Amino acid sequence: MPRYEFSEGTSHKFWEIELAGTSFTTTYGRIGTPGQSTTKEFKSEENARKEFEKIIAEKTGKGYVLVGSKTGVAASKPVHTPAAKRDIGKTASLNVEGRSFLKGQVSREEILKLTAKFDASKSFFKAGMESWAYDVLLVEGDVVVKGPLALFKEKLAALVVTGSLVVRGQYRDGYDPETGCFVLGDMEAESVITGGWLNVAGNLSVHGGLVGDYNDCSARIKGKTAARFLHTEQHWFEFGDAVKVDYVLGRPRGKWPKKSELSGLAPSRYPDVLVPEVFCLEGQEDEPFVASALSDEEREDLDDLLMLKHGRIIERMREEKAILLDK
Repeated sequence: MPRYEFSEGTSHKFWEIELAGTSFTTTYGRIGTPGQSTTKEFKSEENARKEFEKIIAEKTGKGYVLVGSKTGVAASKPVHTPAAKRDIGKTASLNVEGRSFLKGQVSREEILKLTAKFDASKSFFKAGMESWAYDVLLVEGDVVVKGPLALFKEKLAALVVTGSLVVRGQYRDGYDPETGCFVLGDMEAESVITGGWLNVAGNLSVHGGLVGDYNDCSARIKGKTAARFLHTEQHWFEFGDAVKVDYVLGRPRGKWPKKSELSGLAPSRYPDVLVPEVFCLEGQEDEPFVASALSDEEREDLDDLLMLKHGRIIERMREEKAILLDK
């Protein structure tokens, strides 16, 4: 089974994949752990191989390096990819001037001092940052991004903003590799997908969905939070002040003030609130939900039978497709 590894900053992970006829199995996790495995089935061997090749290309594109296999070459030590040689101080999406850590324009000590109010700061900005493949950009004052902002695509390990951050599109950070955003003021975005480290000292205002992805990292919002819907999945959210959302999808994970009662939308209401692509009957993840096909008994037990499809929620959000029937 081919083994790939990625190592950068605080992130040291492995990924393995094995193709077997009409399916493939992936195993992934932190280096030094057994990880977890998932198997995906396809209608034909050709479809399985195409997806197999596609996902390998995606992983290597993210910086994963082939190091051997379980039965062959032993896994290597973490590999650091050289930093990208481009002017990270000003990008097409951000269109703002900032100070680059990799260019020596801002020191680790200054970054730590500015972000000291966030618990994640010390563990994220560790010694040895000079070897990171992606940069840390410090922007002083307020920032308006006229479009989506995905830290990985901007080749940023972290973005530090001393003022407020407005994203006129979707904001996204990730866990593989880990990326983070540290905002000392308020933050506003059309939608948010966070699998990395999202830290906001002020208020967070999200016009659409606020969604967590995976459970390695966390989000901490010290001020008030407002969003159309919240779906934490397994990601940890810590809210310091009131949380106002129209819907909570799934059981929320994290901490929030007692004045904010966060309880998941009853599964029996999914057909009335959510597009059918993002939920299904248990055991029928690959089948479309069709309300008219339900038996009378199933209709009475929807709270026990319906489940969310987290992967589809993330996929549709990235494609800017609706999650709620009422947009």
